[in-house]
Amino acid sequence: MPNVPAVTDRTAYWDRYAAGVRKNDTSPELALKDAFGWTQYSDHGPGDELLGNPATALELGPCRGHAVAALATKGIAATGVDLSPVQIANARERWGHLPNARFMEADVIGFLTGAAQQWDAIYSVFGALWFTDPE
Repeated sequence: MPNVPAVTDRTAYWDRYAAGVRKNDTSPELALKDAFGWTQYSDHGPGDELLGNPATALELGPCRGHAVAALATKGIAATGVDLSPVQIANARERWGHLPNARFMEADVIGFLTGAAQQWDAIYSVFGALWFTDPE
């Protein structure tokens, strides 16, 4: 097995990942319908009902912003915070027009430490794995 160097620049890693993701590979309707894909399989697992009935929600690592957008279209004040400026730019480009959707570029630990706001629901579809220390 080749010796693979450890990822030390998380922002560059996610920017590189975001550059390889097709920004608008699905229609907005399909993106919103499939926004809460908790697994790699379509229509697998719970939808946003898992969050209950929040007035506010925070997604950690929103990637393309589909889940934030899906909540925002239901009148939920939804915020996504991501380390990658490329991910945030892509999410804002596609979903920034939605009045209840907000996308913030920040390291989530610093963001949460400095946040005065509280959210009714905080979730991560895939992002939390990448910023937590497994030890």
